[in-house]
Amino acid sequence: MANRDEHRPITRKGKGRALLRFVIGLLFLFIIVATGYLFLMQDDNSGRTTPTSTPIEMPESTPEATPEATPEAAPEETPAPTTTPEGGEEEDGPSDDEERFSNPVEEIHVPEAGEAIRYAVSDFDLVSDDIMSAVHLRAFALTRGYAADGDTIYLVTIDPDGLILYVYETFPAVWPPAVDLPADGEGEFPADAYFTAHLDVNVPGYNEGRYSLGILIVNGDRGEFVKLGEAYSFVLDDLGEFIQ
Repeated sequence: MANRDEHRPITRKGKGRALLRFVIGLLFLFIIVATGYLFLMQDDNSGRTTPTSTPIEMPESTPEATPEATPEAAPEETPAPTTTPEGGEEEDGPSDDEERFSNPVEEIHVPEAGEAIRYAVSDFDLVSDDIMSAVHLRAFALTRGYAADGDTIYLVTIDPDGLILYVYETFPAVWPPAVDLPADGEGEFPADAYFTAHLDVNVPGYNEGRYSLGILIVNGDRGEFVKLGEAYSFVLDDLGEFIQ
């Protein structure tokens, strides 16, 4: 009788084991490949540096300077036009200096009276009202042998005792002479030798009596004084009014 084991097939059993080994090998291979891939990916990520964001500093805004307001220049006053009468010549009229009083000047030395001053009076008036008594005089004056350049002319009042009472400032006259001047053969007077003075005689020092006038010319260290004639004197009463 033949043995049964000799007739059993052996191919099916060998094929199953081989397939199992193949599947297990593929599984191990997959695990190894997956592990290596994950390891490589982790190592690549760790080698990359994350860029750090640097804040950008914005420049601070500088406030614009407010321009200062420039004050507008005051409009210049246009002087009033001077009225010229027909014929082209200006009318004679008093200047501002002839409308105000001359002020007394202190500490002026008056030398002895002499004849060095040449003069000519063009206008002499005594003005009196309820408020004041005033003397108005316009005249030429210069020192003989000298030009009038640089001269300072003063009008002097002399009291009844012959003493110097006041020395007054004068102003350059702007009117031409109102009368013909006496011809003395010494030539014409220069324009800057013409002056005017307006004296208030209702002030302390003027009392009853006759007062005379004199002209003082000062130029540097040079000073000359002359007394005017009696025609250019005035008399005051006890109330300070003129006696004609």
